[in-house]
Amino acid sequence: MPSPTKSTEPKGKLPLLLASVAVLAGLLLWDRLSGEQSPESGTAKHTHAAMRDRAADAATSSARSEPLANLALGDLHDTIDRPLFEKGRRPVKPPIIQPVKA
Repeated sequence: MPSPTKSTEPKGKLPLLLASVAVLAGLLLWDRLSGEQSPESGTAKHTHAAMRDRAADAATSSARSEPLANLALGDLHDTIDRPLFEKGRRPVKPPIIQPVKA
């Protein structure tokens, strides 16, 4: 009597695949339900205005919490002239190039 053929694939793939699909579908549904209004809806103008207000508030709070935020880069010349990780914090001198005698 011939022996029955055995499947070489593991039997646990189908439940894992179904669980993955269910998790992804749940995440997609959660994102759709908890997200902001879509641009096609009537409240798109309000959403964009709220985003602008939040960006303006973030910029103002950033300027208040970071005192150097309002400085121009040209005012920070000492930062370049006195590098933080150089010994003695003195300006880095460019290498002296000797002319080649022919």
